[in-house]
Amino acid sequence: MLDFNLGPFLIQGSYIILLLSLTFSLLITYGLLSHYKLNDKKVILSEWVQSILMIIIIWKFSYILSHPIEGIQDPLRLIYFDGGAVGWIVGVLVAYIFYRKALTKQSIPSEFIQNTFIFSGLILFGAFQVLYIWMYSLYWGDIVFGVYFITLAIFFFFSNRFKSNKSSIRIGQWAVAGWIGHDIINGNIHMNDWTLWGAFLLGITLLVLDFRLIKGSEHNA
Repeated sequence: MLDFNLGPFLIQGSYIILLLSLTFSLLITYGLLSHYKLNDKKVILSEWVQSILMIIIIWKFSYILSHPIEGIQDPLRLIYFDGGAVGWIVGVLVAYIFYRKALTKQSIPSEFIQNTFIFSGLILFGAFQVLYIWMYSLYWGDIVFGVYFITLAIFFFFSNRFKSNKSSIRIGQWAVAGWIGHDIINGNIHMNDWTLWGAFLLGITLLVLDFRLIKGSEHNA
């Protein structure tokens, strides 16, 4: 286990794994930006790190939104608890808005902005999943789940379509399919699981967008 005490605080191994995964995603994203010969590497990488920090802060401190009394009575609970799936989703959405706004000011194409965010996110999530499961449970089904997301990112890398909205929609569809498939295989399907229904809704939305883009392409042909 990677957990250790630093004075009165317990440093959770998950944070060490997150740091390693973030470093890995930065290196791979740097390779991606070099491949596409983009001049704003430092700006994009800096904004990516800031986005992750923002996600973590929102994810952690959103605990107080659902448990205000406990958070006020014992602020240290914010170190050991988090906002769960709700905090994570809100964190990603807010971070992406700021990420997009900052890079738009640098005159970087909007398609490239969203695609780099998706690519880096797939790498980060996949690496974290693999390392965390390997260190704590060694359940191969979940390790394969992490490898699946890294594979999606690698496919995205070599598709040479980073300036296309259609590519991000297709990758999004595969990511959602992998997420739902993983839950089905592991028997984690529950009718009251709103995150699962959210994944289904996102998948349907992406399918509709993909269909509209295809129709638009046929119209313009």
